[in-house]
Amino acid sequence: MVMNRLPPNQLLRCPNAPAWLSYNNGLLVFRFPKSEMLREDAQSRFESPWFFVEESFQLPRYTARRLGMPIHWASPGLYAIEETAKDWILSFRLLDRRA
Repeated sequence: MVMNRLPPNQLLRCPNAPAWLSYNNGLLVFRFPKSEMLREDAQSRFESPWFFVEESFQLPRYTARRLGMPIHWASPGLYAIEETAKDWILSFRLLDRRA
């Protein structure tokens, strides 16, 4: 689930983590700051060098417009996880569902 922000005092029952989103060179980029994730969540999500997306997912249209994205669906597939000293970075290809 991708949300712009949580309503005040709203708790999610599933594990969640803040991420910075950007759109560069046709890729949707999620940057997860290590300082914002619980260790257990980070280990379960980023222990492998790959992140598997089983089905396409849609960004909220508002978010896609704010990022300047012409398409707001990300493609399923196997994506490399890039690790830096401060972040985990995932870059997704976009899928044109109009075709």
